[in-house]
Amino acid sequence: MQYLTFSPNEWRVLSAAVESLKLSDIAEKTGLPYTTVASIINRLKNKIKITFVPDYYRMGLKPVSIFLKNFVEIKNVPPYTLAVRRLYGLKSYTLITGLVPEKYVDMYIESFPEEPITYIVASDTFYWTPKSKLTAFLPNFNVIVPKIDKNVIYKIAAEKYEKREVEKAKLDSLDVLIIVWKMNYAFKKLTDIIKEAARKYPEFYGLKRQVLSYHFERHVLPLWKLNSIRAYLDFSMVPFRIYFFEGSEAPILAKVLTQLPYFYISNVDVDRAIAFAQPPCSMYKNIYEIISMFDVEMPLGEFVMDSRNLLKRFTDLITMFRDGEWSFPIIKRVRWKH
Repeated sequence: MQYLTFSPNEWRVLSAAVESLKLSDIAEKTGLPYTTVASIINRLKNKIKITFVPDYYRMGLKPVSIFLKNFVEIKNVPPYTLAVRRLYGLKSYTLITGLVPEKYVDMYIESFPEEPITYIVASDTFYWTPKSKLTAFLPNFNVIVPKIDKNVIYKIAAEKYEKREVEKAKLDSLDVLIIVWKMNYAFKKLTDIIKEAARKYPEFYGLKRQVLSYHFERHVLPLWKLNSIRAYLDFSMVPFRIYFFEGSEAPILAKVLTQLPYFYISNVDVDRAIAFAQPPCSMYKNIYEIISMFDVEMPLGEFVMDSRNLLKRFTDLITMFRDGEWSFPIIKRVRWKH
């Protein structure tokens, strides 16, 4: 049986990390010494990823997932692309995911020379956390397992999903700098951001901590939603799976599934949703029992995802943000071959 294992103290630290800005916050919430917390976080770095999650929608960004038929070898991709992956199912597909400025979404999708089989432009995102309601930690066995509670499922199912309206935040380049660095590691110190940014971006040389601290407190912190915790199983033993749903209940189903362990994130719109997960086979019965409770379709079936990201060059969000706006440089049409 494949499950993630943590010690009780590790689980306490991860549970507190979701709503903590600093390691000292975790120490205060758990009652553990700071040195113990720091040691646990350092020890788990190769096993988990703790990411600072801003409200991308208020930043003017939207998660986009595009399905292309068959496998394609993409020579170049439009800006804001995060990953290009192969999917295996009843048919083969290529999945392209991006975090795209809302005003450029149509341009992004149209930059591909082939019309997508389908796509989703998300209006909201759900994240799994150690405190998710369908997740349990068994301290006697040190494992994370699903906790199927139909009362919880029915309560979430009773909620009607409404497209979230957001007020766009006013950002500048220093705000984006902080967010990008903390997206890589939630507890990155501002002094470290200053040192590393100065080496990579000449325009940030000589930046003072007081200035960056002001931007963090006044602009970045109001955008902070949580820290996401992603702990992956061995990909060779438990492959990644993609669940794509259509129907009016798709976003609520995705919200329910993301309460389960090993369902890391779901991007949803009013009538469709995509969930990224790595469930052990022992969970399949629970998963499909939950899916059967909702009026949804899986028009493309279920996928197993190749763990390799075929994208070699990543978009630098810092260089894409200039004069208070996201840019979309003119590129040659995306080139590929089947």
